[in-house]
Amino acid sequence: MRLAIAMLDSVSTLNNLKYLNQVQIFPGETTVVRFQLVDADTKSQTNQIGNRYVPSSTPTAPTMQIVVKSVNDANTISKAATMSFPSDDRSIWEFSMSAAETQKAAGVNFSITLTEGSNTKMAVGKNVLSMSPASSYQC
Repeated sequence: MRLAIAMLDSVSTLNNLKYLNQVQIFPGETTVVRFQLVDADTKSQTNQIGNRYVPSSTPTAPTMQIVVKSVNDANTISKAATMSFPSDDRSIWEFSMSAAETQKAAGVNFSITLTEGSNTKMAVGKNVLSMSPASSYQC
């Protein structure tokens, strides 16, 4: 099983998921970045996203750390993610970014570290964030 990320529109509901190639972020605005954990090994011609990955809930609740990398470490953003629908679908996670964070955000990729008890899984979303207009911190 290879953990991967499928980006979702931040207004997606549990029963109406809207998948995106990229989440557009506007500098200076607060935003919520929502995504689904998927098993990359299950992608196919008919299932181009892959099967959702539901983290274990026992013995302790899973935790997730997010890192939005920047070309200079001063603008790297580290956050904790939370489950969007913890009692209904543990595969959907989100994190919020403040106006100050979106103003300095310069990365288009983010990495996740999912901890399930003693097990740790990692994944990277490549080119999944779009800064619009381009941040002054980008190259």
